[in-house]
Amino acid sequence: MTANRLRPVTDVPTRRERKATDAVPSSAGRSTSRSPKARKRGGRSILGQLPGILPRTRGARAAVVASTLTVALAAGLAAQSSLAAQSSAPEALPAQQQGPQVSVGQTEFRKTGVGQKFDFSALASLSSQSATAGAEANAAAHEAADAATALKQTADEIKAEAAPPTQVNDPAGAQAFAATQLGNFGWSASEMPCLVTLWNRESDWQTTAQNSSSGAYGIVQALPGTKMASVAADWQTNYKTQIKWGLQYIQQRYGSPCGALGFHYANNWY
Repeated sequence: MTANRLRPVTDVPTRRERKATDAVPSSAGRSTSRSPKARKRGGRSILGQLPGILPRTRGARAAVVASTLTVALAAGLAAQSSLAAQSSAPEALPAQQQGPQVSVGQTEFRKTGVGQKFDFSALASLSSQSATAGAEANAAAHEAADAATALKQTADEIKAEAAPPTQVNDPAGAQAFAATQLGNFGWSASEMPCLVTLWNRESDWQTTAQNSSSGAYGIVQALPGTKMASVAADWQTNYKTQIKWGLQYIQQRYGSPCGALGFHYANNWY
């Protein structure tokens, strides 16, 4: 009885198995590097082909070799996955080449790369707008100041005219006020002596002077005295009201104080 010849255990792969491990053909028919995802051949991955690559044996040595190949292939796949991820990520611009940002008001200027310059057109426009706004503000301030000055002057004039004299009968004060009014009627200061003489003859420049026989009243001896109410209601006590009315009367009737005085000399009234 002859003993059965057993197939010797060998760790050397056959020629067909060596060809299977040389390269993994791609879909285009040429050998390529393995991608992070295991490429399949005939519906089986590389790891799935290990039982065919390794010798079909139950020996402990074959198990060690299989484990080693499995770890090596896993490490290679992980490295290829990392390289693929790095190659697909966009390259960031180095920090020294990133342009600084300058913020002025609502306008932003960016220097995007080395060798490029700022675009100062927006800054020039902003500067021009600021200068225009400043000029307009200065003009408005001057106009407001002028208006305030004019308003104060008008208020002072109204206050001076409305305020009663310190004394009801004040010949010196009345004559001083009359001298300031000549220009309002187109007369020069040369008319003042005629006016002083005329009203000295009539009332001695007394605000409350009254003719007992005719009823004429005031410095100008208006007849009746109520005529002077056309200027202001205080005609009985305010020499300014009386003088304004009297100068209007002289201008309308005689043209000037000297003309009124000449008529008074001839008729003893005017």
